[in-house]
Amino acid sequence: MPTVPTCQFNVGTKTDRRECGMLASYLYGSYPVCYEHKDDCVEPDSLADPPILMPPYVGMPCTICYMNDRHAATVIYISKGGHKVIVRECTATRTDDNGMSSDQTYIYTANDLGREHTFHRRDDGDFAQRGKFLLLGTRDHYFCYEI
Repeated sequence: MPTVPTCQFNVGTKTDRRECGMLASYLYGSYPVCYEHKDDCVEPDSLADPPILMPPYVGMPCTICYMNDRHAATVIYISKGGHKVIVRECTATRTDDNGMSSDQTYIYTANDLGREHTFHRRDDGDFAQRGKFLLLGTRDHYFCYEI
């Protein structure tokens, strides 16, 4: 089984540097970088190419995006050609006390019994299914109370 890449962005002070260790979703050159550090690794006014999204891998965090709601998920299968991806929803537990607010924070845990969704790569390279699309590289959950 292939190893899951972790972020190699150095965090901390100049004397105490360590790798972030979160799951990587982007590549900056040949270095894997997580979603939180993808903008931090480029120096201001640099002519270097920005980080690019990694090809999907099993275990990669992702978000299922509906019209207003988002569901946290994890990639569990990728077809041989990379045109089909199956993801499984994670359990999102709300950690704030904001009630029916748009300001929501969650903690995510894997759920082996979570609902599975199949997405196919479109001509533009994005993964989508009728009425929803897949955002690779970040895990996010949001429930819209306004509708």
